[in-house]
Amino acid sequence: MIKKTFLTFFAALCVLAAHAQRDEPPLFTFGPKAGLNLSTLVGETRNFSSEYRLGYNAGIFLRFNLGKLYIQPEAFFATKGARLNIDQSVDPNVRTGTYRLSLQNVDVPVLVGLTMIQNNAFNIRIFGGPMGSYNLQGRGVGEFVRDLGSVEAAYRRAVLGYQAGLGVDVGSLTIDARYEGALTPTADWDRVNLGKPRGGLYQVSVGIKIL
Repeated sequence: MIKKTFLTFFAALCVLAAHAQRDEPPLFTFGPKAGLNLSTLVGETRNFSSEYRLGYNAGIFLRFNLGKLYIQPEAFFATKGARLNIDQSVDPNVRTGTYRLSLQNVDVPVLVGLTMIQNNAFNIRIFGGPMGSYNLQGRGVGEFVRDLGSVEAAYRRAVLGYQAGLGVDVGSLTIDARYEGALTPTADWDRVNLGKPRGGLYQVSVGIKIL
């Protein structure tokens, strides 16, 4: 159901963009952007499994156009998380069951892109680059771990990662579909034998170019 909602949202954005008109890109542009996230946690052990959860993102982007190349830093608020399944007891302090984890982050990716197709109607881009993520708040660990000390310490405050994806520009609309991976752990659950899982995320967003 979540995956269908995610794909339907992306298809709706593409249909909306098809009715826009396109001008030549200026040297510099910026604007707001918002969209949906489909996130999970990837464990380094087999002591739990994780399913995707739906979230959202909202923020701003800046784009510096350099011919077919461009540089695009962004800053946005994002809700992430996972549906965690613990089927067997791996530690006396861990409860079995299914739990919902949630994170609230500020993400700052710096992307480098290349315009692959450009004409009077639209352009198609590929992009990728590093990302820094700052965890504002994490919830859910306290429900399945009886004695973790500080629950806040269960999540890493800062995470380094990367993003890569495909974009379409039509008129003043810019639409992106991307994958986000973590290069450093999102959480530290070694003390309860659940390892140090990393985040994984699929994201679609639509932005409006003000300039």
